[in-house]
Amino acid sequence: MIVECPKCKKKYRVKDGDVPVGGAPVKCPSCGNIFTIYREPLKIHLEPLEGVAPSPPPTYEKPAPSFEASTPSSQPAQAAERLKAALGLGGMEDFPADWPEEKKQKHRHAKRLARSLAKDLLLYHGDKIERGLREGNLKQLLGEEIKKSWDFYKKNVDPEVLQTTNYFKDALNDIIGKGRKIFI
Repeated sequence: MIVECPKCKKKYRVKDGDVPVGGAPVKCPSCGNIFTIYREPLKIHLEPLEGVAPSPPPTYEKPAPSFEASTPSSQPAQAAERLKAALGLGGMEDFPADWPEEKKQKHRHAKRLARSLAKDLLLYHGDKIERGLREGNLKQLLGEEIKKSWDFYKKNVDPEVLQTTNYFKDALNDIIGKGRKIFI
């Protein structure tokens, strides 16, 4: 099939077999634009069923209750912790119990903002990040972008939290450095 870059209008030949069923993002070698290409739909004859009652929705059996050592009141909390772990948000609530709610809120905000900024860097500069991790010059390649994110972070985080935590560096190491301690 032939695809055309929507930005520079350059055309390319692509084998249908190279494109996954759900489509795939590609980068135009000419202008660097990233766009998504899709497979041509299969030419399957679809015959409408008229006058036939729709089949009922599938029914699912309710899973058997778990007999873990937990009380009913702790089950929602455990589910929330499992969800946080699955989303990579573990440790978001590791604050001392004696902290006032306002202080916890400031720290939550700082952690979320740091992670969001790191994820934005990954989203917009993924190719530079991969190259920097391979070549060992990640700080040099992303220096300007990291500085802009850091400046935004400083403006939007409580000064006390800023001076007493490393949330920004931790997020960079976790998300950009893929768990490696690159940003110290």
